[in-house]
Amino acid sequence: FACTVRAQSAAPVAVSKADALATELREVAEAYRVEHGIVGMSIAVIDDGAVIADVALGSRDREAKLAVESATLFRLASVSKPVTATAIMQLVDAKKLALDSDVHGYVRDLEPKLGALTLRRILSHTSGLRHYRIDRVDGGTLHRSTSEALELFVHDELLFEPGTKYSYSTHAFTLAHACVESASGLAFPEYIHARIAKGVAPSLACEVASEREPARSAPYTKTAVGVVLRSEPREDLSWKYGGG
Repeated sequence: FACTVRAQSAAPVAVSKADALATELREVAEAYRVEHGIVGMSIAVIDDGAVIADVALGSRDREAKLAVESATLFRLASVSKPVTATAIMQLVDAKKLALDSDVHGYVRDLEPKLGALTLRRILSHTSGLRHYRIDRVDGGTLHRSTSEALELFVHDELLFEPGTKYSYSTHAFTLAHACVESASGLAFPEYIHARIAKGVAPSLACEVASEREPARSAPYTKTAVGVVLRSEPREDLSWKYGGG
């Protein structure tokens, strides 16, 4: 994070453009946060590699009365998908994966009925693999291995022949996650740390719910009538690292 140190002076200090931007951003964001019942949020504006505004609002833990800070860790949710896609494309560049090869060649013991699935179809949501189902609870508090995460959906019928339609799927990115492991020889969290986080985003990590992390924000959910409640117990996201 960037910071500015100003010399001591009796003379008035002019408000910089960055300070003015941060003030305006804080006002607009706080109004939005209150209007939408958001417990806590953090916003950074980066221009040409420099942080020119860094605003933290609300609580990272409402019940413990802990405020959001610049270093607060938030869940990425589906922003995880472009992170996984970046990992896939790194391995494509390294000639360890191919976008149009059948993923059965990378992930052993996949159901034959899944058809000719390719990474291109997985990344573009045209694989036919299902998303969440209202009659099925996929998540939970247990920490899952990649094979256990795959077992949640690989036995289900495809929604359509791969490549013929579009249907958004978080589960499909678990299959992409498995391909990363197969091609790199690293567990997915290890790959993300070594090849992506270490270079550009050191706080990026695959969350393990049972591990204590003081900077982590508490999870909240909003009911149908708009009441914001803390989500307990904390869900372990290992069942969908690649996509959620």
